[in-house]
Amino acid sequence: MNFWTPENIRECTGGKWLAEPPADAGTVAGVTTDSRSVRVGQAFFALRGEKFDGHDYLTSSAQSGAAVLVVSDAEKARSAHTGKVGVILVEDTLFALQKLASAYRDHLRACGTRVIGVVGSNGKTTTRNLIHTVLAAAFRGTQSPKSFNNHIGVPLTILAAGAGTAKTQGVTATRKTARRGDSTPHKDADDFVVVEIGTNHPGEVDALARLARPDAVVVTSIGHEHMEFFKTLDGVAIEEASILPHVAPDGLAVIEGDAATRFERLKLIPEGLKVWTYGPHHAESAATFYDEPVTDGDTQTFTTRGGKLIIRLPILGTHNAVNALAATLIGKWMGMEDDLIAAALAQAKPVDMRMNVLHLGTGAAGVTLINDAYNANPSSVVAALRTVAALPTPAPEGRRIAILGDMLELGEESPDLHRYIGKVIAESSLPFSAGAAQASRAPGFNKAIFVGKLAFFMAEALSKVWPASQIEVHPTWDEALPGRIAAAVQPGDLVLIKASRGMGLERLAAAIQLRFNG
Repeated sequence: MNFWTPENIRECTGGKWLAEPPADAGTVAGVTTDSRSVRVGQAFFALRGEKFDGHDYLTSSAQSGAAVLVVSDAEKARSAHTGKVGVILVEDTLFALQKLASAYRDHLRACGTRVIGVVGSNGKTTTRNLIHTVLAAAFRGTQSPKSFNNHIGVPLTILAAGAGTAKTQGVTATRKTARRGDSTPHKDADDFVVVEIGTNHPGEVDALARLARPDAVVVTSIGHEHMEFFKTLDGVAIEEASILPHVAPDGLAVIEGDAATRFERLKLIPEGLKVWTYGPHHAESAATFYDEPVTDGDTQTFTTRGGKLIIRLPILGTHNAVNALAATLIGKWMGMEDDLIAAALAQAKPVDMRMNVLHLGTGAAGVTLINDAYNANPSSVVAALRTVAALPTPAPEGRRIAILGDMLELGEESPDLHRYIGKVIAESSLPFSAGAAQASRAPGFNKAIFVGKLAFFMAEALSKVWPASQIEVHPTWDEALPGRIAAAVQPGDLVLIKASRGMGLERLAAAIQLRFNG
């Protein structure tokens, strides 16, 4: 059976033909929801959002080569100029997309493709990328593009995986190969797909897990995220753990040690589920550090206790070394040897705007910029601060500057959690009474720039121990702000930029790059 026929797509989505495709229509080349990137032969799902309606782009999608249009507005579909393109009418295009993904998930399982889900409060994208980096050294597979981790991104990730039967190279696979219903072997097969699953509201992980039905899952952490909706850390744990009942009966849950302890207390781990834990200091974990990571330039080296696997990871931060521990366990579960896992991690690259290290200018006259501006919550901000506080500055007298923006969706605890960040900066810095030269060489920060409506709370605790001249607060954004902040950075400085996604602080990184690289 060929899954990607127009008729099978109609059947899986539960729709009906408004316009049937030509009798000689071939295989559909996957799906898209973005009219700007329609490729020849794809099925275009006309989704509706608060600020857009995909039905307004049916004509352009057909002209770009779409083979099938999936719509819920019959009137707009009939008025569009779609030529001989097949048009399927459904009640809800998003629900139809999810139904198709659910049917394709069954198809992937029948073909032996393993689905690995990644959830947690911090580090999902980096962990997902590290898992893909490890597995790609021995297997063929895909991963969520960017942060496709919501009700649209998860089905698109599943639908982008290649199904079929393929022989792996380099290691012996632990899965059994499978054939499709026609008993014909297929070469274009993925052995795995890594699916990132996020959440903003209670119930979202459960709904997305019902689509993904993972063979293995990684839970990266439980921390303060979207607290206005989850209220407590136990509420976060209940949400993230809702993926566990959807893991395959013979599957695996890889859970960070502190998260596993909380899950056990709340009785959230299903009976009979195979669990491996990991973390920096969990003696009984399947993967933990034999020794602490040692940083040399932009690379950290550490040894794992389980098997004493020596790993050189070209991504900064002990928290990212912990993420790599999870990737090693998924590699072992897939049957990979230690040396192949280590070689793969040595080639890992940071995800965009997540601890990206940029060396601007030249030598002591340059600046080291660490762009970690993609997102932020208290745990991830503290991890970034502690990492950067211990790094050397480009010049002996250079400063460490923390440029931090608001952490959003933290609910009633938001003021206190922002005050906590200010305390962390203060506690990790040498008192200024020690003298400027000594302070610049000691671990810790020498200047803080806070941006956003919650900036005063971060500055509040810091102002009790720092002179006012070392603290800048910018509660509102204006077009000149990037230039003013870039001007405050001096040659020899080490700069960290971090904030929630809604703050868009990558604009500051661009201004600093422009100043020092032209």
